[in-house]
Amino acid sequence: MAFCRCEHICTFLDLERSHETLHETSHETSHLRQMAAERLSDAKYASRCKVADIKAGNEAEPSTEEIRKQVQTLGTDRYEDCRYQASLFLLKVKRGVYTPSQMERYLSALLEQIPASYAAIFKAPQGAEVPGERWQGQSPQNQSLQNQSLQKQSGPAALADLQKQLTDIYSYRSLDEYAEALSQWLELVHEKTDNRSDEFRNRQKLEKAIRYIRENYSSDLNMAVVSNHVSMNYSLFSQEFKQYTGENFVSYLRNIRMEEAKRLLAQTQLRVVEISQKVGYENEKHFMKTFKSVYGVSPSEFRKNVEYTEGA
Repeated sequence: MAFCRCEHICTFLDLERSHETLHETSHETSHLRQMAAERLSDAKYASRCKVADIKAGNEAEPSTEEIRKQVQTLGTDRYEDCRYQASLFLLKVKRGVYTPSQMERYLSALLEQIPASYAAIFKAPQGAEVPGERWQGQSPQNQSLQNQSLQKQSGPAALADLQKQLTDIYSYRSLDEYAEALSQWLELVHEKTDNRSDEFRNRQKLEKAIRYIRENYSSDLNMAVVSNHVSMNYSLFSQEFKQYTGENFVSYLRNIRMEEAKRLLAQTQLRVVEISQKVGYENEKHFMKTFKSVYGVSPSEFRKNVEYTEGA
């Protein structure tokens, strides 16, 4: 059984070793280090890893905390650190610095921490198709086709299915293929996380914009002033504001002003012209026209109706 495992690992690592030598070697570490010198196809790794970072001999495997720090770079401008460290680790496996057992532990920790840290992007809507289902029961030869299909998608189901596939390390034809699939998956996770970060930042800006409108509706407000206040592109602000509030900017501002005008008409004895100015309208006629278009009556008629209702 141990021999079969060694032979499988040798094939996966794209290394050659005689059956006789495999039988003679009892530990993975020693024979994998010897095999590492025989045949290495490191091109994909070398393009991403600095030679100075590849150390020979025994080296402590990354701790859980170190892996956690790698994972936390996804969705930030340092996300390449995570891909780099993962690629470097797999290259060290091929060089014999780390054993397959250490590789399995590292990848297990990495693949568990990412969904745990970014759970929201792995949640598929109810009823959504799980992309990998149509590949179930297929032969190992179709593995590459499955990966290519999933990598073209970036939804929650595709991310989760790719993560599940990556946990089955030796289902890939070689470490080169696995490393490429892992790198692409990390890129997808980063893109999805980065998009969510943008959404979060935009939501914060929109909430700030709404607070600003509510605090300053009595002044000469327009969308250019507010979008500039929250440092958002004018067109993007217009689009995001409508999506967030369900109304365009002009309607939202008008409705806030009209609600306050109603309150002042019902609860104070201020003149219409004074109320007009307090809710942001310098032109009394414009205010009266707007009020009637919204409520169907003039400000004076609205006040009379309130007084009549209260006196009844």
